[in-house]
Amino acid sequence: MTMEAQPGWTTCRRCQGFVNTNVMAGTCLDNQMHEFSDSADYRAVWSTFPDGVQRGWGTCVRCARLVCRFMAPGVCWDGAVHEFDEFGAEYGVPIDIAPEGTERGWRWCNRCQCLNNTNNPLRRCYAGGDHDFTGSGEYAVPVVTVGLQSWWQWCSKCQSLVFGGPGRCADGQDHQPGGADTYNLPYGVVPPGSQGGWRRCSNCAALAFSGNSAGVCFAGGEHAFSGALAYSLAVGEIPDHAQPGWRWCGKCQSLAFTQLTTGPCPAGDAHDHGASGAYSIYPETILDGQPGWRACQKCGGMTFTQLTDGVCRDGGAHDRTGSGSYVIPMGGGPDGGESSWRRCGRCQVLAHAADGHGICFDGTPHDFLDSPLYGLPIDPFPEGAQPEWRKCARCHELFFTGAGVPSGQCVDGAAHDPTGSPEYMVAFAPIAAPGPPPAPAGPQLAVAEDAGRIVVTGTGFTPGATVTLSFIQGATTIKADVAADDAGAYEHVEDVVVAATGLVLARDPGGATASGRLRTLFPARP
Repeated sequence: MTMEAQPGWTTCRRCQGFVNTNVMAGTCLDNQMHEFSDSADYRAVWSTFPDGVQRGWGTCVRCARLVCRFMAPGVCWDGAVHEFDEFGAEYGVPIDIAPEGTERGWRWCNRCQCLNNTNNPLRRCYAGGDHDFTGSGEYAVPVVTVGLQSWWQWCSKCQSLVFGGPGRCADGQDHQPGGADTYNLPYGVVPPGSQGGWRRCSNCAALAFSGNSAGVCFAGGEHAFSGALAYSLAVGEIPDHAQPGWRWCGKCQSLAFTQLTTGPCPAGDAHDHGASGAYSIYPETILDGQPGWRACQKCGGMTFTQLTDGVCRDGGAHDRTGSGSYVIPMGGGPDGGESSWRRCGRCQVLAHAADGHGICFDGTPHDFLDSPLYGLPIDPFPEGAQPEWRKCARCHELFFTGAGVPSGQCVDGAAHDPTGSPEYMVAFAPIAAPGPPPAPAGPQLAVAEDAGRIVVTGTGFTPGATVTLSFIQGATTIKADVAADDAGAYEHVEDVVVAATGLVLARDPGGATASGRLRTLFPARP
């Protein structure tokens, strides 16, 4: 079954709802924000509705949940009825069937009229008490089964890798994110050279291995893995640009950084890493771009390695033998560059998406549905970058035209066609693995998202300078100027927000720069 589906949907751990992050920030139970820490990425069927898909669903503009519009009005988070945008999209949900790529276990509640995830053991309805699924069919929703989840952070108190929500640390308080790096973890797949079986504990928010035992949690008792995504970690050989020094604790089962100190263990005393393999994780930085890219010796394409081997033109895996290590800028195009580049989810090749979907290894269009937006420099060329990359006029893929790599094979067996392509420069980075992650000296940002506000606090900037804050989401950039005080500190508040993710970059005229992450909210100013 072919279904056109919109990305940007998630499920809330607190209310079990199917939530649209493409619209205004929704409100959950008890006037709280939705909680997405344990959620995969989902899609919602729209535009075309094949047989077996029930139409008539819409997004409530108050709670952002998917609501059945052809039955009773339903109850929103505050007891009032749901509200809908007059020109909002119509959605559909597969009912009593589960097409490939969908997740079972969803039900309609005849009290709140929302679609709910029964795979989540929590049960609480906007109308009070438990949901009532009487009369509901068995629904399924499209789910991203293989992906790369960002914004994992290192806790400087317990040394663990943690994600989302405050969690629980060694002293009973919240985790304390340290350092400037955030990290990427693959889920739903075990790439070559990696180990699966890792889960996020919903109580302490730490990454722990689930293959031996449930381990011991800082929140008390065992780790809770119900509904958690299945992650994988590189083990043994250290990938280029990945950060080594991570180890598994045989007592609590969690992953912790070991190059600074041995952290406290919830099972008592310090972590025990004596039986651990050598793990490493890719950091994610906004200035250098996304690591984990290599050139294929057969097709000449720029291929992504953090998820799967991908599929080359001959139907086999890409051959990255002898390739250098590359990083690709994410978001809008850099100054003097070009955006609209995407990663194909099937062949893992970087291709231009502005003028069609190009051609994948099997003659069908590339699949860009779950890809972030990338940008490539053209002019001026970044220092140290590698030239002689071009876009193929037929398949739209980025391929190398320089010495040492064959001309590359396009989908029809002939060489790629660079007609009309500018010369692109790609950051060629044969550099050492990242060092330890403690907080760096100099300018720093603290980003808090709470009660529908974004609060950005800066320290270490040029005293009295005007600092420019850039809120970045894909090709969208929203700027704000704020004055630093005599100590180089400032605070800026954005209180008109939408539910989305993004970045914050702060820069002052003296060259002081710092960055931060937006996990759940983004400014709504034009």
